[in-house]
Amino acid sequence: ELFLGLSAFIILLFTAKIIVLRLLGFLFDISRLVREYVSILYLSYFNSALLFLPLIIAFSLTPDRHADIYGYAGIMILIAVFVLQFLRAGANILTNHRFPKVYLIVYLCALEFCPVIILFKALRL
Repeated sequence: ELFLGLSAFIILLFTAKIIVLRLLGFLFDISRLVREYVSILYLSYFNSALLFLPLIIAFSLTPDRHADIYGYAGIMILIAVFVLQFLRAGANILTNHRFPKVYLIVYLCALEFCPVIILFKALRL
């Protein structure tokens, strides 16, 4: 039950993030840029799923003593995906549009870092 509840909660967070992004794109008349960013998000999520699938299979089929190794590998994959996502989106935004960098920092804090921090607090990591 806990797994299904957390999965539903994470799906709702990602859906809310996409909806908020599209709404902000509509309000600030940057829909094309938001569509590009959302497509980057979809690709990142799909690639993350492909990267985590072998890790999850290995985690479920090996003894418990290897759990720490798989946990660290999962964290490293997650960090790599987020860093690549930020770099790709940041390069795209900063090369195509000129706007104050404060807006980018506020966006990253509000819509990227806060859901991850809330997830860590919810899981008590």
